[in-house]
Amino acid sequence: MPPVALISSRAALVCVIAILFGATGGWLAFLAGDNVPAAVLAGLSVTGLAVPKLHTHIGR
Repeated sequence: MPPVALISSRAALVCVIAILFGATGGWLAFLAGDNVPAAVLAGLSVTGLAVPKLHTHIGR
């Protein structure tokens, strides 16, 4: 019996792209203000907001 995937390839793609968006947003926030905690919060916010948007835009 072949192994079963833990998550679908679509879910993995959504998560990877959201993490890339969050890392970019956090990096830009860090460059704008030189404040690490604010940059981390900005990156996490961008990641959290990107997941539902990507979920609707990436086809099934």
